[in-house]
Amino acid sequence: MFAVSRLVDELCASLVRFEPGCLSGGECAELAERLARAAKVCETASARAAARAAECGVARDGADASVAEWMARVGGGSSGEARAALETVKAVEACPETRDALFAGEVSLAQAAEIASVLGYEAELLGVARSSGLGRVKDVARTRPTRSCAWSKAAGTARRSRPTW
Repeated sequence: MFAVSRLVDELCASLVRFEPGCLSGGECAELAERLARAAKVCETASARAAARAAECGVARDGADASVAEWMARVGGGSSGEARAALETVKAVEACPETRDALFAGEVSLAQAAEIASVLGYEAELLGVARSSGLGRVKDVARTRPTRSCAWSKAAGTARRSRPTW
């Protein structure tokens, strides 16, 4: 735990000092891609840590009504986004390839949520996610038949309807 905390602190300190004007355009492009991957890894790790803290009953200090509200407050997002992140971390347990890609920063939480919402098409949707943005993943997922899936069980809600043609 302390090694990860130290690395996070070192990364943050380095990025505060980062000056893009000192790099070439090509170097900036490469760095932008690496930082995007790191951001996905960090966002996922944060959701995983929050889920574990909630399991242990230590995620909140009493100021927040829910773990999602606590995550939203400390992360600067909405409670809906935080809730979706927590649900996605749980849902990808039924999709091991997607889970591994999510943990490695190869796909975003939103892409992983979309993949986990349509079981039976994990490999196909994962391939799309690795080479496209979220919009394309949603477009392809919409064309796949609705299936019973871990997503609705993990989320505790019915999935949005999808065309079944």
